[in-house]
Amino acid sequence: MLDRGATDKAGTDWKEVFLGGSKEAEDETIRREFTPEINRIQSDIRRITEQSKIKRAQHSNMIAGTKDAHFEVLSDIPEDLQVGLFQPGKKYTAHVRLSNASSIEQGDSARDLRGAAVHVIDENGKNHDFLMTNAPFSHARDARQFMIISSAVVRQGHPAALWKLRAWRTVAGLVRIAKRLGLKEAMRILRTIKAQTSRPVASVATEQYWSRAPFAFGGVAVKFMLDPLAEAAEGTSPNLRAELVSRLRAGDVRFDFKVQKYLDAARTPIEDATVEWKEEDAPFITIARLVIPTQELDASSEADIDNYAFNPWNTGSDAYRPLGSMNRARKVVYAASAKLRTGS
Repeated sequence: MLDRGATDKAGTDWKEVFLGGSKEAEDETIRREFTPEINRIQSDIRRITEQSKIKRAQHSNMIAGTKDAHFEVLSDIPEDLQVGLFQPGKKYTAHVRLSNASSIEQGDSARDLRGAAVHVIDENGKNHDFLMTNAPFSHARDARQFMIISSAVVRQGHPAALWKLRAWRTVAGLVRIAKRLGLKEAMRILRTIKAQTSRPVASVATEQYWSRAPFAFGGVAVKFMLDPLAEAAEGTSPNLRAELVSRLRAGDVRFDFKVQKYLDAARTPIEDATVEWKEEDAPFITIARLVIPTQELDASSEADIDNYAFNPWNTGSDAYRPLGSMNRARKVVYAASAKLRTGS
């Protein structure tokens, strides 16, 4: 639990550590290695799956989307978290995209992760994107590991790409990762992916979604998550979209938006994305609520949302920004992926 004597420093005593030892070295690696690699991965996926066009490298299969949502900041939000759009009592328009994490389309009962992307538009028309996955930590420690893993698996020519478990039965793919990261680390990655993608999902409206990587809120470092207000459902749904459509016809879908504050480099590291920030160490603080009101999903709006280039660096404010190499790489890599996908 949080020590009483550390309360005043909670969230603020943090620092970033860059790949290669400096921001300049990391920026160069992202530009020269990661950016072209993500485009190669996208092209390989298109070739392997015989898609008609380039899609996202991950989360390419949208389950559902809506422009008819709103994001409500609580009236009693703590003062040190009152940054950017997080002002007491404010209410904003929000767009929501819910997705399967796989790079290819597959049945909803297949092993996979699920994603929630929330696009908030503030009163000045500025955009704020919050990207989350239904697993509290990543299989990759940092951006370099993530790119190594993605490249090794996709290049085996298996259409399941990173997320489908049977791709890991390709011995050559595991060998590629082990050569770069070591056998022990390769096996840890395999176990993590297996555990996170094997859990059944009955409804995207009853899942928890985590940022997995941290963010700076002013001087405070936090991770955030969406916590569903509906009771958890059991089993696995063969059609997550149909389940959500039925649920939205019957009532609102609501999530609490919560944050955890940084404590120290051991329990709540900034750079190691494989470490879960435990709730018993860093309690969740509810600061806002996402509401998707009762509605019929609109095909035109969904098409717009599916084409949107989400990026965690779309913050609309200098008051908060993404932290950690996973997030720092996403700024450039996501932009490059979107440019190839949209042709703009």
